[in-house]
Amino acid sequence: MLDASAREIARLLGEDDLVLDVGGWADPMPRADWVMDLMPYETRGLYGEAGDSDAERFGPETWIVRDICAREPFPFADGEVDFVVCSHTLEDIRDPLWVCSELTRVAKAGYIEVSVAAGGAEPRRAGALGGVVAPPLADRNRGRPD
Repeated sequence: MLDASAREIARLLGEDDLVLDVGGWADPMPRADWVMDLMPYETRGLYGEAGDSDAERFGPETWIVRDICAREPFPFADGEVDFVVCSHTLEDIRDPLWVCSELTRVAKAGYIEVSVAAGGAEPRRAGALGGVVAPPLADRNRGRPD
């Protein structure tokens, strides 16, 4: 996740906000209460952030192992999640439209980040805070993020 985006998300989130990280296995967001990924909890942290269990709000009991493209509704009610994060996942899955529909169904707000490349160029990261699902959280916290 882009460092500036991580700081802005941390600023916007309240202590009691329910946070879901979808596809977070490789570098799970420590602030997430729930993580949903195809890979199991015990193997998390491909990019080096696993291991500081004191900083993680999620645990084995709030780690959901599932294929997010299976076209089965995510196990959350409509609008149950205060904030959803989906970083570096949509560009790698077979059905990003389905996943986006579930992100917007279960969450009041959120952040999506994807790697993009044009014309064979090196991939670069692009984040969207205040995009498809973010305005309600930003509005609740007095103003939209930049």
